Amino acid sequence: MSNILDKPLESVFGYITVLPGAFSAYRYIALQNDHTGEGPLQKYFLGEKMHGAGADIFTANMYLAEDRAAWQILCWELVSKRGGSWILHYVKSAYAVTDVPDQVPELISQRRRWLNGSFFAAVHSTVHFYYIYRSAHSFLRKFWIHVEMLYQLFQLIFSWFALANYYIAFVILSDSMEDPSFKLKGINIFNIILNYFYLGLLIMCFILALGNRPQGSKWGYTAAFIGFGLVTIYMTVAAFLLAIKGIENINDRLKENDGRSLQFSDLFSNAIFRNIVISLAATLGLYIMSSLLFVSRCFYSMGDGWLNGWDVYVCV
Repeated sequence: MSNILDKPLESVFGYITVLPGAFSAYRYIALQNDHTGEGPLQKYFLGEKMHGAGADIFTANMYLAEDRAAWQILCWELVSKRGGSWILHYVKSAYAVTDVPDQVPELISQRRRWLNGSFFAAVHSTVHFYYIYRSAHSFLRKFWIHVEMLYQLFQLIFSWFALANYYIAFVILSDSMEDPSFKLKGINIFNIILNYFYLGLLIMCFILALGNRPQGSKWGYTAAFIGFGLVTIYMTVAAFLLAIKGIENINDRLKENDGRSLQFSDLFSNAIFRNIVISLAATLGLYIMSSLLFVSRCFYSMGDGWLNGWDVYVCV
């Protein structure tokens, strides 16, 4: 889904934040260093020279993801190369077959390296954004790269607070289900148990993250996968129930006060509909519409993507 939504947008601006190392092509002249000895290749191979010696914490974390972080750094260094005007493009027609992790420990190890290295690499490109002024890009191209970097900055901030935002959404949705109009007996007790279950999984993930071998905590991570997946299902069901109840309340109020039936324009006057239904429709609708436009079979993987709450915590 990232290749359907993010990559074409970044391709329009001319700077793609992450490119797969084994599935990307570059002009050799664009990769060469400048006359000062600095450039894309110098930054790319910097991680090979460190080996833990003479590297600060930031740089060591930045290259922790090995190929992924190095290629992400390479992308920015190539676009902002001194005296160059190189841009990156996403080719939708290209495709490849790759091996993916088929065990929980391997997936955790991969995602942990990617998330950690990619985060610090994103910080690197944001902090060194002024490199773009040494390039020979046109004024219009630099303007659009400014717009993209602003977008990337907001994305970086939201990624940092994703753990807290997910829990806030869970608390709001679960508390809303305790409204008497739903007539759900014992829902408050269920929410208390689920809240402690949620926090227990979170604490467990932090404890497991202190270890350096996911292979030794296979069942713990598997339990976290299943647990956060169930929490996400509950949140999704709660969101739909709140949306339906909000529509029913609007309809009842209109019949009681104005003596007329519900119209589509009336829905936007309700806060629940605006905050929940429109956001859900925009998210799911955008995925489906984009997949149809790109003739992509999103329905096979949409369930896994929708239940990716585990990704926020398990890879912490």
